[in-house]
Amino acid sequence: MDFKFGKRINYHPIIQSVICGVIAALIIMLFQVSLIGIILSGAAVFLLVSLGYYPHYLTYLYGAWEISGDKIYYYDMSTYGRRLKQVFSPTQSKFEVINFEDISEMRVVQNKDQITSKSILGTWYLPELFMPWLRPKYLIAVKTRGGRTINIDLSWDQMWSKKDATSEIRDAIAYLKQSNMMMTR
Repeated sequence: MDFKFGKRINYHPIIQSVICGVIAALIIMLFQVSLIGIILSGAAVFLLVSLGYYPHYLTYLYGAWEISGDKIYYYDMSTYGRRLKQVFSPTQSKFEVINFEDISEMRVVQNKDQITSKSILGTWYLPELFMPWLRPKYLIAVKTRGGRTINIDLSWDQMWSKKDATSEIRDAIAYLKQSNMMMTR
C-alpha cells in the first residue's frame, strides 16, 4: 500500500525570492535612489528571502514523504545546507529512504493545545500561508536504530489537502502499526 503526503519542493521559493527582490527594487526606485542603490536593495531582499526565510521555514512549507511497501521516503532537511540546496535546485533533491527494520520507535506528535487563527477567528487565516509557525504541529517522529530522529510532517496535508487528509493519515498510521511498528501518543 502506498501513501503520499506533503508538498514536493518546486521552484516556487526561488521565484518568490526574485519577485520580492524586484518589488523591493521598484519601491526603492520611487525614492529616486541611484541605480546602484536600487540594484543593491533588490539583491539584498532577494538574498534575505532566498537565504533566510525559505531555508528556515522550508520544513513547514514543503516536506513531501511517502510510505511504499516496507520503506519510508522523505526529504532530508536536517541541515541548513540541505535546505538551501533544495531552495536553489529542487529538481536535484532526492528522497532519503528508511527501511521499516531500521526504525526503533515511532510516535505521533500533535500540538492540540496550540491556539491557532482558526480557533480564534473560526476560519482559515491568510498569514498562516506566510507565517507557517502559526500552524499547529502534527507529525510522526521516527527514531532510527542509529539514534537519529526524523520528523515527518503531516500538518501540510491536514491544512491544505483537498481530499480527506484525516482519514488518509489515519490509514497510514494504521499501516505503520500493522507493520509491527511501535506507535505511542
